[in-house]
Amino acid sequence: MKIVSLVPSQTELIYDLQLGNELVGVTNFCYHPEHLMKEKTVIGGTKNVAIEKVKKLAPDFICANKEENTKACVEELRKDFQVHVADFNSIDGALQLILTYGKLFEREKEAQILHREINSLIKEAHKALEQVASVRVSYLIWKDPLMVAANNTFINSMLDLFKLENNFKHLKRYPVVDEIDLQKSDLVLFSSEPYPFSESNIAKINLKETPYEIVNGEYFSWYGSRMKKAIPSILKWRLALDKKLNTSE
Repeated sequence: MKIVSLVPSQTELIYDLQLGNELVGVTNFCYHPEHLMKEKTVIGGTKNVAIEKVKKLAPDFICANKEENTKACVEELRKDFQVHVADFNSIDGALQLILTYGKLFEREKEAQILHREINSLIKEAHKALEQVASVRVSYLIWKDPLMVAANNTFINSMLDLFKLENNFKHLKRYPVVDEIDLQKSDLVLFSSEPYPFSESNIAKINLKETPYEIVNGEYFSWYGSRMKKAIPSILKWRLALDKKLNTSE
């Protein structure tokens, strides 16, 4: 079987389901594992897939995502190939995708093991945060214009897991917001991706006295096997954040 993945998170998941040999095409954002882009055919970005490159690979299966890939791209590829389009906006949906891939690619054992491991980490996080108070946050993903992750997103689901109340949960998807809206947060989180926030560009945003932190965007937005690393790492940060906030009081 030959598989082309059009999404970095799904590429990593496919590889971790012991399908590295079957994976023949990846995007130029598929950084994990880092050797893939040197060994596989790079078929462009998630929004600008090189259709002809994909066709030359003659894949048996193409893995896409409704949020990451364009409808035009998917429809064009479906004329010649079998395309699975992942469509979810929660941790539960991400867990289900693992099992779905297990069935599609005959890696049910590997998928079930990964599914159990991540579920176990989720339970550990819930237990560790039982006595931790919620913190109202804004999660920035883009600068010009200012865009946040709101409700109906995987990021929002991750925020919920770690008792980070989304300041924009009354909105959906990735709305454009004003600086004054950010100031209603207890803490503003600047993601390292897709926009590479840094101290220099954050300084140009008027937060007044609102505290902020730069966080690992991959850990909050990459689903699949990345969650095995993300959940323990975010939990450690979240517990340290609670300690910091309590000390400042």
